[in-house]
Amino acid sequence: MADPLLIARVRALSPQDLDAVSDLFLKLFRRGRPRRKDVLTHYLSELFFGETQQKAFPSGQVYTSPTGRLAGFIGGINQPMVLDGTPMSGMVGCGMMLDPGHGDALALFRLLRAILHQGQGFSSTDTAAPISRDVLERVGAVHLPLHSLDWLLVLSRGAYLAGVFADRFRNRTVTNLLGAAAQAFQPRAEIRLPRGGQAALRFFAPSTDELAAALARLSRLYALRPDWSAADPHLRGRLAEAARRRRHGVLKAMVATDAAGEPLACWLAYLRRGGVAQLLQVLAVPQHMDAALANLAATAAAAGAVAVRGRAQPEQIAALTRMNASFRPVSSTLIHAADARVLRACHEASHNALLTGLAGESWTRLIDDDFR
Repeated sequence: MADPLLIARVRALSPQDLDAVSDLFLKLFRRGRPRRKDVLTHYLSELFFGETQQKAFPSGQVYTSPTGRLAGFIGGINQPMVLDGTPMSGMVGCGMMLDPGHGDALALFRLLRAILHQGQGFSSTDTAAPISRDVLERVGAVHLPLHSLDWLLVLSRGAYLAGVFADRFRNRTVTNLLGAAAQAFQPRAEIRLPRGGQAALRFFAPSTDELAAALARLSRLYALRPDWSAADPHLRGRLAEAARRRRHGVLKAMVATDAAGEPLACWLAYLRRGGVAQLLQVLAVPQHMDAALANLAATAAAAGAVAVRGRAQPEQIAALTRMNASFRPVSSTLIHAADARVLRACHEASHNALLTGLAGESWTRLIDDDFR
């Protein structure tokens, strides 16, 4: 029998909830920062009810207090997946929020349990906070430690602290002044390049079509991955949204191909002079991962970045270690499937899985956009 409290207080997200979801988001995550609620509400509508969100399961779950006030939310972004060549429905959980004054100790448990059992074959998140990770594991999700490490590669120790300080300012004028001052004292970056370095490949700035084709082709290297194609509206929509983010600078992409035009590596990162470059995605055939990361580091240094930060994947850790990157856990990646056999197969394939970056939540404007 269904839990009557669950039915009474947790239900599927509807378009009519988005105004209240916007209020809760601004209260919890953007207090004191310039923002426009109408811009945020429109974005939520596109993100959760837009054309690429048409699917057989809801776009999220909301928690309402006994008085009917919306006090909690978690969204679900549609993401068809492939496991060892077999398609399955999928969802990326995102935007988890809960009003601290809700008064229900089990509200988080109820929200997460509801979002995982909407009918999708597979669920994942790459932004779970420690408390969410603990609850997700209690309701059957599997934590992937090697997909939960953030890495940092310092390009100039002398300018890094000033760059971090500038990167955290909300005032763009102050940010630019501090970034320029940091750059003035920045010596030539000394990057420890792995053997072969970036000279092993020729990188170029791609068109949107070339970038989408490279991402789709290189994603097939993974046993567990999004079901992308060069014309996939999910992938192209994410690229368009990612380009609109400005918190960490302008989004730059590079692609390398062989003589026949087949993609061998690609990366996307936000670059800003005097700041910390933020990697969104790097994909490469195994023998060229070193070269892809070396090209990223060299391009970021040439653009005036003082460091590069990103989320590691298992196949990148060895190359990053050779470049003297440091690692630390910030948020967690977890996977879930209602079918125990599917979950077991996904866990076994997780050493070769694409679950972060454009395959996760970090491309969305919910991460750091001010919605002005």
